[in-house]
Amino acid sequence: MLSAAAHLIDGRVGPGMAEFQRGLELTERAGAFGRSVAVLGAMAALAEQVFHLGQRYGDGVALTERATDLAIAHGYLDQAVRLATTSVDLVDALSLPQEQLRLAPRSHRALDAAVRGYQQYGAAQRLKGGAAASLVDPSILSISSVRAGLASQEAAAMAQLGAPWSEVEERLQVFSEHAAAGGLIGVGGASGALVDRLRVTLRIFSYVAQGDAPAAIAAARGDRELRELIAAAQGYPADPAVLEAQLREREQALAAASAGQGLPVGGYLEAMLLRQDLASRRERYIVACERLRSAREARGVLEAWRADPFSSAIARSQPYRAQILEAQVLAAEGKRGEAAAAYERAIGVLRARLREGQRRDRHRATMSALSEGYGGRARVALEDRDALTALDRMDELRWLRDEQEGGSGRPLAPPPLELDRIAQQLGGEAAVVMLADVGIPGVIQGFVWSRRGGLRTRAFPAAASGMALSRALELVSTGGAPEGPARSLAEWLGRETQRDRPLVLAVSASQRAAGLHLLPVAGEPLSLRNPLLYAPSLRALGALFGQQPNAGGDRLVVGVPVTADTSRTAIGEVVPVGSEAELRALAAERLLWDKDATVPAVSSAMARARRIHVSSHGRVSWLDAAGTGLVLSGGEVLSPGAASHLSLASPLVVLSACMSGLQVHPSASGVPALDRAFLFAGARAVISTPWEVPADAAAAWMRALHDGLNRGLTVMEAARQAYASARKSFPQATSWGAFSIVGAGEGPA
Repeated sequence: MLSAAAHLIDGRVGPGMAEFQRGLELTERAGAFGRSVAVLGAMAALAEQVFHLGQRYGDGVALTERATDLAIAHGYLDQAVRLATTSVDLVDALSLPQEQLRLAPRSHRALDAAVRGYQQYGAAQRLKGGAAASLVDPSILSISSVRAGLASQEAAAMAQLGAPWSEVEERLQVFSEHAAAGGLIGVGGASGALVDRLRVTLRIFSYVAQGDAPAAIAAARGDRELRELIAAAQGYPADPAVLEAQLREREQALAAASAGQGLPVGGYLEAMLLRQDLASRRERYIVACERLRSAREARGVLEAWRADPFSSAIARSQPYRAQILEAQVLAAEGKRGEAAAAYERAIGVLRARLREGQRRDRHRATMSALSEGYGGRARVALEDRDALTALDRMDELRWLRDEQEGGSGRPLAPPPLELDRIAQQLGGEAAVVMLADVGIPGVIQGFVWSRRGGLRTRAFPAAASGMALSRALELVSTGGAPEGPARSLAEWLGRETQRDRPLVLAVSASQRAAGLHLLPVAGEPLSLRNPLLYAPSLRALGALFGQQPNAGGDRLVVGVPVTADTSRTAIGEVVPVGSEAELRALAAERLLWDKDATVPAVSSAMARARRIHVSSHGRVSWLDAAGTGLVLSGGEVLSPGAASHLSLASPLVVLSACMSGLQVHPSASGVPALDRAFLFAGARAVISTPWEVPADAAAAWMRALHDGLNRGLTVMEAARQAYASARKSFPQATSWGAFSIVGAGEGPA
């Protein structure tokens, strides 16, 4: 373990990981655990660092779990407590909440075992009159603090995954109890204040996960201090001098630790942790200089980062990081052309890595760096007033994300070729709207393109938040007139687009889930003002326009009524999906009803259909991707993964099921949203909703939609008619406006 730490200090990640694994194997074989306390302590300190640097999170989780079992089995309780949380921290680096929830019970069991061990030890010491008994209670209190941290992680993961609020509240109560027991809170009523603040944050996460954007906005607006704290956490110090002073302090501390002061084990471990901290602070300093356009000593800090053996190990395992840092220094120095070229080199490395099919546990880090590279390139282009290049870069990033979730892999043309092709497909008068985060704190960049007006761009203020829908939340109507950033966006769209002309909204899935198509523009919701569709990216939409739809086949309708099986697996309110006669009236030429709607039968029928309508319940399993999807006969589920492997040629798939358009699992997981899965399978357009929808409102909208389609309207025109018709009976926007088109909806179905 000491050798592993020494390798890591010198930036040799591969040998460090090998020594770590070898040390664990020897520890398991040795049996003489009385001499292994220092080894286990080194494991606890090393595990997260060595596997994080090597980007082998899965291996790190497996090995630290083995080490935790060893520590508990042999009574080394302090080490067990430290190791018990390491695997959760490793998974937390991936931001995969479902994995955190899977690992948390194991950590709790390890902590339970540690508490029992402390209690037995304390009882024995008291019988003997030993002074060590006085140390037991503080140790148990420290475990309470660790438990509080785990409980808050679990509560946050559950809220982000949209679990029932009662379950989130239960974990909050556990957090409160352990935090009070551990002495973290409870002074002068601070306990209630801290829990209340955490509750507000998690409430916002929960609303966002459920697609209830107005409620999330209301919760965030109700706590100005919380919003300011979140914004501060997302940003960087206003003056790089603050970071510069911190750098000097850490460099001095590292020099002292490396000089061998203190015990050998402590010296190595302290030096290793300081190396990592120093590398991170140097990167933050460079980013701060770039964003504030202040060169200061950024070039010198970059050279120090490269010279440090720990940082050079990062550069070898993740070469794009060094290239992005170089681009940021060049941008801070005002060398925009060179900065753009450096960003392009970083993006080239990342694209090559994507083509190689890297391990899934590297995906999030890769996509994060891609986002930074494309965002930086877009910022440089905007400074040079080259809005078209900025649009191209942000769209290419979205297309690459689609590819990671199961896209076609076809080489596609960049804008402006795709822009012109899209306009031509939509009659020549269409406008393309894109909203993108280009990495400027508190700003979202808007693009509008049309043949007549060319490309116009404008920056809008956006709420700085750590949530997935942070920027989209400000764009949603709360029932009255838009205000703040939403008002600015609505006024801009009113000036730059014309009523009744087709609109393509090339925005993120999060912005669609927030209900961008309901934004009032010129006093009228966008979906009533214009025929519109959502495009995952311009490249993806161009590919969909190029697909040849199935000219033959049946109009297929699938209906699964309420049964003991389907209601058990459905989400939200269990309501009828329509009678057999009602569904047959949707111009069905083939109806798979109730027990006939098995997964194999539906999959086979879909391959031959020219229009597909599924009226069923949507199921969301936050921990199991295979359990998310459309509930069919007997409670079986057609999951996004299974749907993406179908072979379709249908111009339209209609999913009349709750949350059928929601990205349930993080994009890093490689599991697409259900509607996106049908696009990957060959459908040209999918109608779905990211929300829960009342059954009567959904039925009214669907009847109006199919009425328009059967009269020969295009999918976009029929959807616009359905919005207007359903609104007469269901005035709430989240009822009449729940469904929307993703993909190519320009033609008849």
